[in-house]
Amino acid sequence: MPASVQLRTVAVCAVAGAAAGLAVGSRALVVGAVTALVLCAVVAYCRRHVFDRLSYSRALSHRVVSWGAEVEVRFDVRNRKWLPVLWMHVRDRWPVAVEPLGFALRSSADSTTGTFEQHYSLRWWERVGRRRRGLCRERGVHLFGPAAAEAGDPFGISAVERDLSAVERLVVLPKVLTIPTLELLVGRPQLDVPARASLAHDPTGLIGARPYRPGDPLRVINWRATARRRSLISNRFEPTVTTQAMIALNLRTVRHLYQGWDAEAMELLCVTAASLATGIADLGFAVGLLSNANLAGAPGGVTVEPAQPPGELLETLARVVLWPPSPFEHLLDSEAAAPRESTDYVVVTAMLDEPLAAAIAALRSEARTHVVFVGEPPAAQAALVDRRVSADVDWREADELALV
Repeated sequence: MPASVQLRTVAVCAVAGAAAGLAVGSRALVVGAVTALVLCAVVAYCRRHVFDRLSYSRALSHRVVSWGAEVEVRFDVRNRKWLPVLWMHVRDRWPVAVEPLGFALRSSADSTTGTFEQHYSLRWWERVGRRRRGLCRERGVHLFGPAAAEAGDPFGISAVERDLSAVERLVVLPKVLTIPTLELLVGRPQLDVPARASLAHDPTGLIGARPYRPGDPLRVINWRATARRRSLISNRFEPTVTTQAMIALNLRTVRHLYQGWDAEAMELLCVTAASLATGIADLGFAVGLLSNANLAGAPGGVTVEPAQPPGELLETLARVVLWPPSPFEHLLDSEAAAPRESTDYVVVTAMLDEPLAAAIAALRSEARTHVVFVGEPPAAQAALVDRRVSADVDWREADELALV
């Protein structure tokens, strides 16, 4: 029976008891009935107003963190009214990929999240803040929340629940390992001309205009074109780098989808791509990404234009979901048909069959291309492989990634 119906039932009984007490002249019955009516009034008032001007918020110390870093989650509860909240129970969703430090989660039906439970007691006009820390040990986009709160009257007779729909997103970048033999990749013969100037743009090299994109600085906006078209227009400039690299990442590990896919191999591919991109960028090159990866909320492949530092590239890899991607050779065929000027390609793959080998050979005939294979390449296509990463590397514990 709902609590409101129970309260009405008790109130009706209390009124009947008070009337009966007055009729028979029983003071005790009247006092008991009036006490029950007052109790019902207090419970009803608390049920109705306990969540008035009561706020619950959650904030992350960082929105984007490196793999293995710690993140602090700040909880803030404020009671901005004279009615105290003597008890409140909050059940907040916490991603299991962020390992709790110093506290435990209650298991839930969803294997990707646990429940973080908190209990509060707030006086009038009181604010309570708490902090919890977690260790980020899995790449991806992780969600904190939503939460559900339960509060009620001081006697614990009746409770009211409220859903708190606010959700915080945390992006954990893939782990980046140092590559001590990266110079071998650089010097044979790829990537032998480093960038010679700023990788942003040359302000004197105006080559056109395009619609505004989020993140464009105000200094590149063409205000005359904006006023004419009534929408933001940005200037396009000639980049000032002489050489850039594209990491061509193939996340498909088998030819046919019915063969399934290897989630661990896909994670190692992401780590390898992130490590190569960071190492090449540290040498002074602009680095981009070309991949058949499926992203959270945006399936169907991705392209990240070369930039330095490769922050957007790493965030893109963080959003990769482990879902069977489309065939990779189509992307390489498109690049071979119109290769990027002054661009070297570094193909990262764990699969190398005849269609993909043909696409790599076509790209290599048009642009400098290097192949990094994760695992043991097939003997028929081994000649296409320039460097290899062992499939047995424990990248979660390792600090270096060896190219052999």
